[in-house]
Parts: sequence; structure tokens; C-alpha cells
Amino acid sequence: MIVMMRERKGCTAEIIQRLIQNTQNIKKKDHIKVINYNGYLQFLGLRKNIDNFKPYSEAVKKIAAKLNWAKKLALGSFESELEFKKLIKTSKLHSALISKYK
Repeated sequence: MIVMMRERKGCTAEIIQRLIQNTQNIKKKDHIKVINYNGYLQFLGLRKNIDNFKPYSEAVKKIAAKLNWAKKLALGSFESELEFKKLIKTSKLHSALISKYK
């Protein structure tokens, strides 16, 4: 799953998904799904709570806070070398954690 943290004209989740599907040298293209940030919130089941203004459980608050932090870090990495280095470090940490569950 690839989450687009921001989209703009000419660069949307749908366009990137189409590019991936039309590229010859990417293996297992059917396992790749590109979604935007709102789609990711829906995937996690958080969008419904936000749209309906339901009170959040503590678990949902923690997930939303981490997602917001990750979004800010990803967007900040375009602006600052330090933020980019934090993003790389965080990415390596999460990759190591995820690999334990393969």
C-alpha cells in the first residue's frame, strides 16, 4: 500500500496507480494499491468517526496522532534535511518492526 500524503493536479493516487499498472518492470503489480490520505483514514476506519464527530477511544486517538505525526514528518522532509533524516530513521525503524511479522 502506497499512501499519497498530498495530491495535486496531475499527481493523484489514481494517476500513480495507473502508471504502476502500465509499467513493464514492476513485479506483482496486482499487490500494489495507491490511495490518498483520506482513503487511508477510511481504510483504518477513522474517517467515519471524523465525519460523524463521534467521540474517539484512546486507541483511535493514538492512531490518529501517529498518522498526523507521520504526515507532518513526510511533508517536512521536502522542506528540511533534518526532517528528511528523521523520516529515513523512522522508516528504517518501522521496516525492522514490520519484518518481524512476515
